[in-house]
Amino acid sequence: MTSRLFLRLLAAFALVIAVATATLDFSIRRAWENSLRQEIDRSLRQKTLMFANRVNTDREHTLQDVVSEESHAAGARGSPSLPPPRAAGRADPQPASATATANQATRDGTMAGSGTPQPTAGVTACRWGA
Repeated sequence: MTSRLFLRLLAAFALVIAVATATLDFSIRRAWENSLRQEIDRSLRQKTLMFANRVNTDREHTLQDVVSEESHAAGARGSPSLPPPRAAGRADPQPASATATANQATRDGTMAGSGTPQPTAGVTACRWGA
């Protein structure tokens, strides 16, 4: 008889622990995730401002060197790269006519004459970390 009482108390104790754990998980998780998001956002803003300040003030190094140095200093992963210099003014201030944009399938396989191949239908998305 005492063993049945012990098992009931043990089950009730386990149930109370499970309910308390679930309640704390649901109530604390949102605050914890928001805190992490705010910290990440603040850190990224600070790094962006430091990078912008360095780009504006450093006249001795090339932009590629500054990007490389700052990415290593910030602990960024991957290799930093800049678009080619002639890619700076790709936006056309004058809209194209309707006849010029009517059939995009007849265009050649490069993007806006930049020499960069356009993605095809069989291209798969790149996954980070893969």
